[in-house]
Amino acid sequence: MTLRSTFVRLLVCVVAVAAFVALAFVLKRGQGMRGKRLPDGSVLTIRHLSVTNSHSWNPRAPWKQRLERWIPPRFDWILGPPNPGCGMGSAEEGLGVWTTCFDPVSRSYRPLDSTPRFELVDEHGCIFPGGGRGRCSGGRSPAQAFVVNCFMFEAFPRRAATFAFRLYATNGTVAAEVELENPRRSAFPVWQPESLPATRTNRDLRFRLSEIAAISRTQDAQERPRFTYLPKFDITADGRTASDWALDTFTFADATGNHGGNLCPYEPAWKLEATFFRTSEATYATNEAWRLEKLSVPAPGETALLGTRGQAGDVRIELVAVSGSGRYAWSNGVCVAAAPLSAGETDSAASEGGVGYQIARLSRSKPHLVMRITQPNPDGRILLRGQDDQRRRFYRNRAEAASGLYIYNLDAPDEAKTVDVELIAQKPLKFEYLVKPPRP
Repeated sequence: MTLRSTFVRLLVCVVAVAAFVALAFVLKRGQGMRGKRLPDGSVLTIRHLSVTNSHSWNPRAPWKQRLERWIPPRFDWILGPPNPGCGMGSAEEGLGVWTTCFDPVSRSYRPLDSTPRFELVDEHGCIFPGGGRGRCSGGRSPAQAFVVNCFMFEAFPRRAATFAFRLYATNGTVAAEVELENPRRSAFPVWQPESLPATRTNRDLRFRLSEIAAISRTQDAQERPRFTYLPKFDITADGRTASDWALDTFTFADATGNHGGNLCPYEPAWKLEATFFRTSEATYATNEAWRLEKLSVPAPGETALLGTRGQAGDVRIELVAVSGSGRYAWSNGVCVAAAPLSAGETDSAASEGGVGYQIARLSRSKPHLVMRITQPNPDGRILLRGQDDQRRRFYRNRAEAASGLYIYNLDAPDEAKTVDVELIAQKPLKFEYLVKPPRP
């Protein structure tokens, strides 16, 4: 081998190594992000912000993903952190904050499951509490796993240019606070509030909103008060108090798209969405109720199949069974297991299913009705109103659902032998108000 050929080969090797190092630098450029050191010495890094109702994140850009098939596994590291391959959903569009926590001592990423509380804070000091959270990981081995934590917020300061992301330690102190740039800042509309009191009407009914009360509830580690906001209504009919109607649910929304009870009161106006139902003491027409008399109350762990069908208003009901307190499994409408409750068990309803079957697993501390309900009005509901053989009255206005079955507890005294029951179709009245938020 001549000196010249040796030199050429050496030069080729040097050029190849330089090209490899340059490629690695180009591929990893931009991956470094400023971190925040936590009290335990680990480093918190904000990796990504997502605004959606279906959160996911791949740290590798599309062009890096296309390179994955051409790079040998042992050199995969030059593409940067691997795809953790996870996704998380929420009912409404919200903010997802994707983070990592790196421990420089063990040189590994760790989860943030022990964080008891996380929140966003805007320039007014308004606090937006965290909602769901998730964790996922990817990598060649558990020891080298790239662990990603996602913190989700149903509401966030959408008007602000920046806001703070805050994590708390287990002792209640602030472990880290990081300033985030708003990924969805926009020129949102500005609502104008109406003067209070404000009234909405339906025939002879008047729903008068008198005020939004701010009730202090808790304080954070920095002694900042928090509030629950409650609307106060006067409901009248023909000038007299209508005690047969009551506020059932309410929610607030702002012009930026936030919903819920944790909005910033420095918004010009909130939209109050209020839902009202008639109470259990109201008088209902005969065709609004299906009445069942002298239903025997089974013993704990026992069930009596009925299969009775009826109608309340435009709602079709099948009364599948009346059961005593206990633990039950229903498969495709058939009770396949029944037993008394064990000590310490509480009410629950869970669904399981697969191809061709559905199972409802119930734990009930009270006797209960098991029903199928065909409800044409998605906002409607069934009110259960009854009395036992000693004429003691009870009612329940919400059911629990599992695998297509609806379960209503019979809140009668334990010694009741029989019950008379009315199943009443209820339709809501809904109204909206634009209100000025009460400021601290």
